[in-house]
Amino acid sequence: MTTADTVAYVLIDVVVIVALARLLGTAMRFIGQPVVVGEILAGVALGPTLLGTDLSAELFPVEARPVLSGIATIALCFFMFLVGLDLDMSLLRGRVVATAVVAAAAVAVPFAAGFGVAPLLHQEDYFLTGLPEYGPFALFIGAALTVTAFPVMARILIERRLLRTPMGAVGVSAAAAVTIALFTLVGVAAGSATGEGPSSTLLKLAYAAGFLALMFVVVRPLLARLGAYHDRVGRLTPNVIATVFVLVTLTGWATDRIGINAVIGPFVLGLCMPRREGITRELTDRVESFAVLFLLPVFFGFSGLSTDLRTLEPSLLAGAAAFIAVGMVTKWVPVAVAARAVGLTWREGNLLGVLMSCRGLLPLIVAQVGAAAGVIEAGGPVYAILVVYAIVTTMLTNPLANRFLPREAAGPEVPAAVPEETRILVAVTPGGSAARVAGLGRALAGSDRPVELIVAQPTALPDTEVKTGLAEIPGDAARTLSGLVPLAAVVGAPGVRVTPLSFPTADPAEDFLRLIDRIQPAFVAMGIGRRGQAEDLRSLARVVAGSPVPVAAIHDPSGEGLVADGRPVVSGGADAMAARIAAGLGTRVDADAPDGAAAIVIPMEGDWAAAMTAALGPVVVVSPGAGGQSSE
Repeated sequence: MTTADTVAYVLIDVVVIVALARLLGTAMRFIGQPVVVGEILAGVALGPTLLGTDLSAELFPVEARPVLSGIATIALCFFMFLVGLDLDMSLLRGRVVATAVVAAAAVAVPFAAGFGVAPLLHQEDYFLTGLPEYGPFALFIGAALTVTAFPVMARILIERRLLRTPMGAVGVSAAAAVTIALFTLVGVAAGSATGEGPSSTLLKLAYAAGFLALMFVVVRPLLARLGAYHDRVGRLTPNVIATVFVLVTLTGWATDRIGINAVIGPFVLGLCMPRREGITRELTDRVESFAVLFLLPVFFGFSGLSTDLRTLEPSLLAGAAAFIAVGMVTKWVPVAVAARAVGLTWREGNLLGVLMSCRGLLPLIVAQVGAAAGVIEAGGPVYAILVVYAIVTTMLTNPLANRFLPREAAGPEVPAAVPEETRILVAVTPGGSAARVAGLGRALAGSDRPVELIVAQPTALPDTEVKTGLAEIPGDAARTLSGLVPLAAVVGAPGVRVTPLSFPTADPAEDFLRLIDRIQPAFVAMGIGRRGQAEDLRSLARVVAGSPVPVAAIHDPSGEGLVADGRPVVSGGADAMAARIAAGLGTRVDADAPDGAAAIVIPMEGDWAAAMTAALGPVVVVSPGAGGQSSE
């Protein structure tokens, strides 16, 4: 095969891998599973398991595989950099004892169990060629059992607003410690898998210790200057970004030459980066948008080429099942017991145990490192077991966690109601126009006084698959809240009080319904934007279906908002609500629909969405039953 042919195969292989990974990843999201499950399955589907050895070799020829391997390694290096960047070691402060107890249980028990289960797999039947040395093999098995998918765990706690509870704080800090311990163990296992005698292994471990000392003592203080530079300039310049990218590859090269695998260096570099929101967000965006979303699926595809589930013959399934069961039990039970020992409830301990049992894609990294070290056979049964282990433990996380999660997520904190004050919830979707929806909220107040407008605009969690968003979420909420504060000058008036509210959310409509239940407003005001119109309409429909109080939503393509200036409010069959809005604007109702009306008010009947979104001026649609509300 010529070089040109090899390049052509690599290009089309990358297209096939990335397209299928995104397709199956999206499908997993629709059924409530992490995207990574679909990406792993995409890799398996492209390998010999489904396509067969001949067809898989035809699509991914031998000449193209070294290039794909190189791309996969680069993608892994940048992914591991993001994992380290997302792990803020300040999480460990202030809760040292509880964190140490839970983390020790989450690491020591499964790692020790690895030496118990390794003999089951260290047999001729589980290898296509000769047996590897037992010691390094057992180390890799122990490391694989120690794995915890930190981002998946943290995101579930964030979405359920459990992060700031004692359980959430201990869980996240312990998971961070487990992740650091994991890659330390992987480095030790890779360093020991040389077959060159104890002196060589000790030398590699000495080099690794020197590398860590260099990174944390010398490189980390130098990198701290990047934070100050970012604050001064306001952005990362191309030269700085290029420098970080060079450091990622350089540290990968260094740890590869040491013999502890290329992924360890970028992970350590991520740990050494300055912890400032701006630089963290910008680096993540730059790396994730290409290296992770585009290149990382190549890693899954290449792992799939090394996975042949057909090698798991019936006689080997008992060992595979035992490995997966040991992986679940030795993580879940010790963590639950340790959590109970540090003062958490059994429910909280079981939840942490389940969340820490989620493995994500990390077993594939252990398998790849083991294969590179010659300990885990690529294409063999043990490699296939690790892939199945990653899929099964990840898919079980959400169903099992739901058994221990609180039935209702904790709602955002709201101030106590003032007696005799009418409350109106102004529910603004992330990215929506708070001023326009707040204008509708004030109009809904009619002539009622005093009135409190609770303007709630949540911030969406980062749409990412490789990090928790722990660093960005507080800043996002603070910025949104500061943007809501000036609304008091825009829609406030004597007798009208504005209370801004912002919080992170994974489901705005669900959180709006929780707020309605807590504050029991007289009305709810929402908005339909020009951008994200379909999502806003879906949120509105869900809120209307679950709200016990009237809901009104405004769509204003003109951008002017509800401004009366003597113009009447036109009623389209919602007379009582139109009268209330007219009273709030200080104008009148006119059913003749004159041109340039302040607003048109229609009930949510028939094809109301089409009528609403086709209008050129402000249109307010009111939920069923709202038309009967009195304007008094």
